Amino acid sequence: SAWEEDGSCFYPEIGYDCEGNINVEVGNEAFGGIVFYVDETGQHGLVAAMEDIEGTYEWGCYGEYIEGADGQAIGTGLQNTLDIVAQNCQTVNGGITAAQVALDAEINDYNDWFLPSKDELLEIYSTIGQGSAEGNIVGFQNDW
Repeated sequence: SAWEEDGSCFYPEIGYDCEGNINVEVGNEAFGGIVFYVDETGQHGLVAAMEDIEGTYEWGCYGEYIEGADGQAIGTGLQNTLDIVAQNCQTVNGGITAAQVALDAEINDYNDWFLPSKDELLEIYSTIGQGSAEGNIVGFQNDW
């Protein structure tokens, strides 16, 4: 329960209200990152990591068709990432793919990270990134 014996409320985890319902808005810090999307129910959304994964990684699968990894809509990034990893293709330089690195990542005690789809990336840009009305609230950089 999220209630103290004296009737006062505490939050067991950032992002929840006293009844255990998800209670976040775009731009809030929650679930290991910054919320950039909340669906119409208010109970599902997406979070961008607040830190980069160290290193440089190749996309991999150069010149290969990847069955299923073609989702562009919000909500398809995870499946795209899983499809890329399932292809088991190699990078040009023999390293680990960016998709595998994302799936293996543990950031702020969360390990459910993946590469964003096209529309997810655009949503990040327009809600918490450089295209946001509030400005680049997470400090994303344009250089790499």
